[in-house]
Amino acid sequence: TAAMIREGAASGLLRACKYYPPHGTTNSEHGMPMDDLIGGEVFRAMYRHAHTIDPNRPVHYEGSVHMREFEDVTDIESRMYAHADEIERYLNDGSPAHTDGPKKPYISCEYMHAMGNSCGNMDEYTALERYPMYQGGFIWDFIDQAIETKLPDGTTRMCYGGDFGDRPSDYEFSGDGLLTGDQVLQSKALGFGDVFFGDFSDGLFKLVFQHLIVSGNHVFKDAIVGGIGFEQAL
Repeated sequence: TAAMIREGAASGLLRACKYYPPHGTTNSEHGMPMDDLIGGEVFRAMYRHAHTIDPNRPVHYEGSVHMREFEDVTDIESRMYAHADEIERYLNDGSPAHTDGPKKPYISCEYMHAMGNSCGNMDEYTALERYPMYQGGFIWDFIDQAIETKLPDGTTRMCYGGDFGDRPSDYEFSGDGLLTGDQVLQSKALGFGDVFFGDFSDGLFKLVFQHLIVSGNHVFKDAIVGGIGFEQAL
């Protein structure tokens, strides 16, 4: 059955990737829609199977927001590119199925698409960090999906979708990183940094450490930022 096939695929991926640091969660087919009740039962089977393998690892699936009768297939409330107002509504009221407040932490599996002149309203999302159930989000992408390529005239440039005669292609959608393919910061990355690090031109700032596993000693001890020393307060 479809559920058995999905269980097998989920099991293989989870066992293969569970020791990689970024895989703090199990992701049930990111971006794949839950089209009907049968599809929902398939995701429910994968969810249960993932927790059988590793009961301590949260399972993430963002498609359940479109079929609320299957909210139990994910441990995280998640959306792609939801506006900050929509997220705040969830953080205050909960989901349509549970209107007495949020039952799960909220993570935007994608909330910024760093293509072209983008990431301009990042502050609307960081402002939501005042809610305990808000866990931030992920930018798509960190780096352009581009390859340095030698041209017939001997020069080189960064090439991406469509530059190799590949059809179909994502074209410029492959160039959606905070960094270029050769790891050069773009202006949107600098703007992104300003939102997170703020303005401390007066020499005063607040550094908040929210790591749940290790202490902040390695961050604060003997730290100097911009040539200005600061005292640790742990």
